[in-house]
Amino acid sequence: MTGKLDELKDRALKELRTDQDLILLTIFSTLLAAFGVKIANEYVITGSMLISPLFNPILSILVPIFADDKKSFWTSLKSLLTVLLLSFSVGILFWLAIYIIGGYEVISTGIFKISVDNFLVAMILGMVGMLLWIWPKVYNTGAGVAIAISLVPPIAYSTMYLIYGYYDLSLNYFLAFLVNLFGTLIGGSVVLFFYKRGNYKTRL
Repeated sequence: MTGKLDELKDRALKELRTDQDLILLTIFSTLLAAFGVKIANEYVITGSMLISPLFNPILSILVPIFADDKKSFWTSLKSLLTVLLLSFSVGILFWLAIYIIGGYEVISTGIFKISVDNFLVAMILGMVGMLLWIWPKVYNTGAGVAIAISLVPPIAYSTMYLIYGYYDLSLNYFLAFLVNLFGTLIGGSVVLFFYKRGNYKTRL
């Protein structure tokens, strides 16, 4: 049954390769999100989500699991954690620089209410994202799903509140990121489960 996933596994390994493109897009998308938060510009924040490379690696890590390839899984997990660590590090360095320079006053957005609905939305979008990832003809439309998932802005808010000492809000937005992350993983897993069983085709 794993042979059905060979094509997807090759693509997954490419998506999770920590090459120059992945690193640069991670840095730029995080910086854009942080600048968007700083100047309170939703358009800039949306732009950061459009160029964020996090969505594809998160879904790609699921393929080695369903292909029963432990070696590729650990390699994929290491690459994904490296990218996520880079994104959080860039956010921390950005806000640390702003804090040292001074002249910026943080306005509390209040606690972001995390509910079951947030998780279900992330799960559904993870399913849609995996379908788009499987179907090459509509793969490029995945940018819209990446926007809805909203992975990068929570990182920008979490690191900002961390540097400025709003630890409860920092934790709150970090949890929001985790909800989106795990919801996406579970949703993608559902699609891959049926795909492996032969209920999906790779083309529309």
